[in-house]
Amino acid sequence: MKHLLLLLLGLLIGVSNLSARQLDSLLRVVHDRDQAVRMEVIRLSQQVPPPVDSLMAAYARMQEADAENQRIVSELLDCGGWPTGISDEAAETIWLVIDHADLEMQRRWMPLIEEQVAAGTISKSSYATLLDRMLMRGNRPQRYGTQTCSLTHIVEDDSTHMEQRIWLWPVEQPERLDSLREVMELAPIATYLREVEEVYGAPCLWDPKLTVEQIEALRQGD
Repeated sequence: MKHLLLLLLGLLIGVSNLSARQLDSLLRVVHDRDQAVRMEVIRLSQQVPPPVDSLMAAYARMQEADAENQRIVSELLDCGGWPTGISDEAAETIWLVIDHADLEMQRRWMPLIEEQVAAGTISKSSYATLLDRMLMRGNRPQRYGTQTCSLTHIVEDDSTHMEQRIWLWPVEQPERLDSLREVMELAPIATYLREVEEVYGAPCLWDPKLTVEQIEALRQGD
């Protein structure tokens, strides 16, 4: 009900005309919706074997939620620029929606995100995550090692089976990765790989010599 009332209020007077307090409340709804559907996708993907129909339905709900969230954030930024007076959590929600948007929307708002990083509104780690995601989507090596991709491997043992493994997307300067991450207030890469494994329940691998072309070949054979 609260979700519906907030959306109706935004439709009636326009998202950019909401007060800072109202925007905080609306963006909290946006944040919760973004995270809830993603946690559901992760939960289903960890099941062995994954329930394909349920997983596809969850992906569809995630796309619907993302589309609505992006509509709200685009209207907000289009009409009034970056809102003033909102909480840190609301500001990070705007970044989160852009981070989960398509490459076109990311490119459009990246200059504004850079301004907010310089102003201290958006964290360095969030900026690094968005930049890496854009580089990966452009089929280029990432800079800070925040992005991974999931691949299916055939394991031949007593009972041949399929197994999911997660790979760190190739990075520009693997020999400097930890120092670059430190500047952006990110944990060492070894810590990050362990965290990814814990979240997804699958091995997270990193080969510093792996190129974009090689990992694309692995993906095509997935």
